[in-house]
This record gives sequence, structure tokens and C-alpha cells, in this order.
Amino acid sequence: MTRKLAAVFLLSFILVAFVATSLSFGASEPIHRFADRASFPARFAPVYTFSGAEQAAFAAPRGSQSSALGGVSANAVGLQVGSTMYDYQHNCSMGHQVEHRGTDYVHFDWMDQQGSVLGAGRGGGTQSYSLIDCDLVYANAKIFTADYGGYVNMEADQNGCAIPTAHEGADADSQRPRAYFDFCVGGPLGTFQSDYPTDVYGWYQNNGVGPGNQNLWPIIEWHLGGASPVLHMVTAESGGDAGDPQTISYYRRVGAYGAGSGTWSSQKLIDTGMVISPILATSPATGKVAIVWNRPADYVGTNPDNWSQYENDVWYALSSDYGASFLSAGTGSIHHLVVTDAIPGDNITKYAAVSDWKAYCDMAALISSDENLHVVWGCRKWTDTTSLFRRQSAIFHWSEDVPAIRTVVKAEWDTGGTCAMYAWGSDAAKMSLAQCDGKLYVLYTQFGNADQPCYDYSSNKKVMNGELYMSVSNNNGLNWDTPQNLTNSPSPLCADGECESDYWASMARYGRVD
Repeated sequence: MTRKLAAVFLLSFILVAFVATSLSFGASEPIHRFADRASFPARFAPVYTFSGAEQAAFAAPRGSQSSALGGVSANAVGLQVGSTMYDYQHNCSMGHQVEHRGTDYVHFDWMDQQGSVLGAGRGGGTQSYSLIDCDLVYANAKIFTADYGGYVNMEADQNGCAIPTAHEGADADSQRPRAYFDFCVGGPLGTFQSDYPTDVYGWYQNNGVGPGNQNLWPIIEWHLGGASPVLHMVTAESGGDAGDPQTISYYRRVGAYGAGSGTWSSQKLIDTGMVISPILATSPATGKVAIVWNRPADYVGTNPDNWSQYENDVWYALSSDYGASFLSAGTGSIHHLVVTDAIPGDNITKYAAVSDWKAYCDMAALISSDENLHVVWGCRKWTDTTSLFRRQSAIFHWSEDVPAIRTVVKAEWDTGGTCAMYAWGSDAAKMSLAQCDGKLYVLYTQFGNADQPCYDYSSNKKVMNGELYMSVSNNNGLNWDTPQNLTNSPSPLCADGECESDYWASMARYGRVD
């Protein structure tokens, strides 16, 4: 396998990892057809491991002059802000890897590795862009974690300073979910110190004690407007065997910007699930905050032997007091027999055994300027009998003000089982949700299309190459326009290390017109 370089680009307030790759797809056999079973025991289901991705090469994508939002350069997709030999960002939900908070700086982060040995020297990379100078802040990207860091997200303070997040630790028992604060004064400095909770062990494997079952894969939101800033964090439990359930937990840090300047709560259990999907959304104007997650669909019952990664509902919980009520919440709908309180939530989807679509593991959420929670999520088509691992997929939208489930896009073409998919991927995957000028934007990666469902893939592993697509709604998600291809960079039958594949894109939550 040729190990080359992936590049990380800025296109407006979109961050995209451009990779040329031939990923392993991680599952041992196709999932059985619906006719063969009503629910598929997790212990028998094909599961994805966390080995990361094969390494990739960088070559400039070819943009389309007809791309949405005013066109894209014919030679590149934007300004390169970084590079990495580790061409993988997230298993499931993306969160946000770009943020500006309305300041003079836009901040980005990505899972970084500069060496060619898989996993060695892996950490979090970050760069900032000055909207005053119209240039990158650092001559070279900054690394904000030690070794074995990764799975990053980004927040920003109103002072213009970045708050990246990741999990890191030198060995299995030192891994922690962390937020990182810069020693900046009036602008980015790029010298970070981590801050993290101490109650870090998940509940499914060992009832809240360790080692080996830390709460990892942190997603954060930095919530301003109250008496003190609040950092919200959600995590998923590690450890156990591939395919084991995992608890998901919530943390709340109250205090000023800076490592050691805040107080962390103990973890609050949210639920137990099969995928690494929990996300957050906060209001820019009030104390409203939402947690959104997947849990096994109600019809599969509470026995973990009957759960799979493919049969999920979409749940959410709301707080109006900057998350304080999450910590005092009574027993919620926790999905196993741990004797502890969980956060109560509401089920958006309520899928049945015969539903055509079941939620998989990608989600994004946003509280819009009119204070409504919006959620978009990915599904796999349960009745798909044409592709490996039911990769036919769709993205749906729901919001408090448009409570009917609406379709953003459906990717349900027949691949014939001749081309493979990324681990934790679907034909429409890794969505990001943003608002600008009264419109909602969904950005996602699409593999193939109705006219050419299995055309753009690598010649060796036959793994599909991704394109970035965007759909826009001007009526709060009631209707969505036809998705536009932002990258248009096909490289059919490409050699390993030469594939132009765009994946893991992320948008800032709110756009700007200045």
C-alpha cells in the first residue's frame, strides 16, 4: 500500500479532508437480508474495528465551474490549511472541526500524523485563519496533543481563541477526553494545555470503574451567555469486544477560558447504544442546549444480544438552563440494567421492524437563530438487497418547528455489490448542518450517483471515491433543493495513492456575511 499525504482545505467556512485512498471496509460478511431475520443479534453482526484508514496521497481536485455557492476553482477546492498521513477523521458523527464565533479568526483542526507508521505520532493538528490579514496565522500547523491523540472537534471563544478537543493518552489506561485551551491574548498563539474530567470510565463494561473502558470520542460545545461559560461534552465508552454495546455520557464544565479555570461535573449517563454518534447543539442567544444520540430501535428490546449497529432510532434531550438540568435529571430510558439515573429523552423516529429505513450512525444538529432544534441523520435502507452491507442510504431532517421527518437526499442506487465502501460509511454520509442568511445548509459526502453508481473507485481495493454535496432549505427544512456537487473530482480506476476522494467535511455552525 502506498502511503502518501492527505490535505486539509478551507473552502469558505467548510473544512474538508481530501484523501486519495483505498480503505479497508472492515466487516467480515454482508448482513443477512431482511427476509432472513427480524432482528440481528449484535454478537453475530458484521462490526467495524477502529484501525483507522489506509494512508493517502494528495493531488489537487478539479472543481466544477457550476458548483453551488458561486463556483469552485478549477485547480483546487480552497486554501490548504494542513496535511496528514492519517486519512481518517471520525467513525460516525462529525461534530464541528471549524469554528469562528463571529471573531476575526477561523479555527480548524484535524487528526494529524506526519510519519508513515500507522498510529505512531498521531495527534490533533490545528491552524487558524485571520479574516483581517486574509492569511493563515501559523507558518506551520500546530500539534495540540501528545502521541495517540485524535478524533478531534473545534470550538472558539468570543476572545478569538480556539478550543480544540480530542482524546489522547500514552497507553490504554491514560486515554482521556480533553478540551485544550490556548495561552492566547487577543489572538491565537498555538500553545495549548489540556483540561479534562476525572470521572472517565464507562458503565457498560465495568460499572463506572476502569481500566480500559474510558469515555472517549469527545464532542464539545462552548456555551456563552450565562453567569460563566459552560463547556458541554458528550462521549462514548471504549473497551470490550468489537460489537459490544457502549454507554454514552455527558459532562459539564463551568468556568472561564483556560486550562484549570473551570470545574467539571461527574459524568451523567445518557444511554447505551451500539455506535459512536452522540452530538450537541447550543443556542447562541439563550441557555438552550440539546443532546442528540442513537440508541437501538425500541422494537429490538432491551437484550443486547438482539442489538446491531444498523437498527437505531434518533433521540434527543433538551435543557434550557445551560445544561444544569441534565445533571439533575431523573431516570431516563437507559437501554440496559445499569443501576443509575440517565437523562430522559424523546424518540424522533420510532422505527418499526418493517420500516424501509433505519438510523445508522451519522448525525448533525443545530439550534437555529429562531431557537428551534434541527437534527439531520443518516439511514441505511433496510430493504436494500443489491449492495454489500446495505450501503444504500438517505439523510433526513426533523426540527421542533417542522416536526415531520423530511427527506434531504436519498442515495438508493443499485451498486451490484461490485464496489466497496469505507468503514462506517454509506452512499450519503458524514453530514454537517449550518445556518446562514436565513437558510439551512446540509453538507455531506456522496459515493456514486444514480447514473454511475459504481464507476469512481480504486482499481485495487475497489473502494469508492467520495464527492462533497450540499443541499439548501429556505423554509426551515420543510423542503430541500437538489444537492449540488461541490468538488466534482472523479478519478475512476485510480491506482492506490492516486485517488481523488473528498471526505469528512465540516462546516461552522453559522455563516457570516461580513
